Amino acid sequence: PFICRQLEELYSSQRYAVACAGNSVEALRLLGEIALRSDPPEPGRAREWFLRALARATELGMRPLSAHCHLGLGQALRLLGAGGESDEHLATAARLLSAMDMRSWTLPTARGPETLR
Repeated sequence: PFICRQLEELYSSQRYAVACAGNSVEALRLLGEIALRSDPPEPGRAREWFLRALARATELGMRPLSAHCHLGLGQALRLLGAGGESDEHLATAARLLSAMDMRSWTLPTARGPETLR
């Protein structure tokens, strides 16, 4: 019973730590979205936030969040004029989202740069 309680507490604290980590990754991604959609847009700043969020999401195995980071990163890079690199991130986002059956999220990847704001 004592060991069971301790294991339950450890499990709960690990779940809490993962939830907090997920929230911090989402916060980084949202900072990227804010920079991308500000007036005027700040795609360089957005790129940095999305890269930080992507690194953390990948480290934590958060595939949906990784896909959203790739999507935002692709949009930021397109605004920066880095078409090839942008296309790679947009394709990665589309592939990940499709694999997770989140196809409705892939629609923005098919639109041109004029729809990214």
